[in-house]
Amino acid sequence: MMENKTNATTNAIEIACGIERRGIGLYRRASTMAADDESRALFLRMMEEERQHLSYFESLRGCGDKDQPDETIGSLASALASEAYIPGGLMQMAYEGAFTSGEATLDSMIQAENDSIDYYEQLIKQIIEQLVRPASGGEDGQWSETLNERRDQLSNILEQERAHLSELQSWR
Repeated sequence: MMENKTNATTNAIEIACGIERRGIGLYRRASTMAADDESRALFLRMMEEERQHLSYFESLRGCGDKDQPDETIGSLASALASEAYIPGGLMQMAYEGAFTSGEATLDSMIQAENDSIDYYEQLIKQIIEQLVRPASGGEDGQWSETLNERRDQLSNILEQERAHLSELQSWR
């Protein structure tokens, strides 16, 4: 039972990685569609920010092969990322006018970050609730060292995204 709870947090980290990968791809493609140099530069800057987040989130999984998600988890994470982060992709961004000016680009990015923060808050709340349920035969609230570490990692994801939103807002 304890192993399933640890896997749940690893899977959540993989979803976070999937969201960052989606952002990298979207912002790379969006930079080619931008109407002006300011928008293009913002998309490319955001793409680099997402790469840094991806690198950090990948480091949370650990170094061992056992911590790497299987193909099914990777596919599920990718699908969930598509629903959580700019679900309509480039078409949604175009509809919202994200390619028309630097200000519109930044507004679109800030909204996407707000949406991802909301998603992470819900995801992390669900996973932490799962982790605090006692394992069969365990005492209520009993945590292993690994689960404490995973809980902290999930909280770090949310902190990183909030800091990223704050940074985006400072770009105005």
